Amino acid sequence: MFRKAALRTPILQKFDSIWSTKQYHIEYNGFLTNHTAHGVVALHHLGATDDVIITKTTHYVNSKLEPAHANQDPLPKDWKTLRGTRTNFTELRDFFLEQIEQHGVDTVIQTHYPDLMHGMSGSAFHGLIHLGYGYNASSALVVAEGLAYSTFSFLEYSPTQPTPTTNKQDRTSLANILNEIAQAGTLRKTVLEHDQDPDILARKLGRFQYQMVAASLHAQPYIREMVDRVDTPWQDDSVINTEEIADVGSWLLLNTITAYAVYPVPNDFFLIHGVTSAWSLLQILHCLKPADRAEAIRSHLCCLIGAFTAEGAMELISEPKFPTEQPTEEYWDAVKKRALDDKYEDEHTWKLIQVVLATKESVADPAMQPYLQLAVENCLNYPLDLGK
Repeated sequence: MFRKAALRTPILQKFDSIWSTKQYHIEYNGFLTNHTAHGVVALHHLGATDDVIITKTTHYVNSKLEPAHANQDPLPKDWKTLRGTRTNFTELRDFFLEQIEQHGVDTVIQTHYPDLMHGMSGSAFHGLIHLGYGYNASSALVVAEGLAYSTFSFLEYSPTQPTPTTNKQDRTSLANILNEIAQAGTLRKTVLEHDQDPDILARKLGRFQYQMVAASLHAQPYIREMVDRVDTPWQDDSVINTEEIADVGSWLLLNTITAYAVYPVPNDFFLIHGVTSAWSLLQILHCLKPADRAEAIRSHLCCLIGAFTAEGAMELISEPKFPTEQPTEEYWDAVKKRALDDKYEDEHTWKLIQVVLATKESVADPAMQPYLQLAVENCLNYPLDLGK
């Protein structure tokens, strides 16, 4: 469904060495995520030359990142006890890399990601994003980093039951569910009642992550209930079969892109992460067992609701003003060139545009094209909104 990033030799050599977590820590400035690998893959898909990728990436690593951290204590016998502790990243990375060398990437993801998927919201989805971009680039090292960071930053949004209990005829669209959450206001109220609790502030994160933690600790059953009412496109609630993956992928991407495009605050920073994490999950979905695929998608929807709530839980625009320019191939080629302009030096812009372009290639419904175009124009014409 998605084109792999066939990184050229000069880029690949740096990707797995001097630009990796062997040289730079996975975080900087306390809790911000190292985006080097994501940016390189997005630039590649946007058609950037090697010189452009090297120039932009060198600027990024030199201006933002911190040196790799020294090893900490040896891993405990059960690595899962480290989930969410924000410790031992290097040891976890080396553990998963050894597992990949022994068993192969797909098998390691199938074996271990089910123990991580209910925590994918941690660090603003970046463990999953790192994993998906590493898989797309066929980098065992970056996949190991993604699994390690998923463990390091784990924040649980767990199921309350294995499959939905609502009847299919009683379900509705994700957009309707988001609007219902916005209109009710109870989830947003719960988050604001708890995001300054001492035990949450003690984690020393940021405003968005404090609110994600508050939702995780105090609203999981409600969030899961809302997700179980979403009308999903696979036939059997308990499994996603291989032949359904492409349709599920298109559905998830269109829903996350639409939520981003018609949110009242244009170019919301954290709803971008909902989009890029959806694309990242779809890179690895085929590796999982059918039942784990269904649960991974539901877990992502739970986390997306958490992010929507943390960003204010405002009703989506019902009658958006779509761009008037026709989305021809010439238009989309121009979008690529605009994204690579030096005006846009933030890797989130590159990734959003890259994911929208990938979605455009897989979506046949012409009625959805205006939403893709609106997402692109919001991204390129408005500054990133970090929320309040």
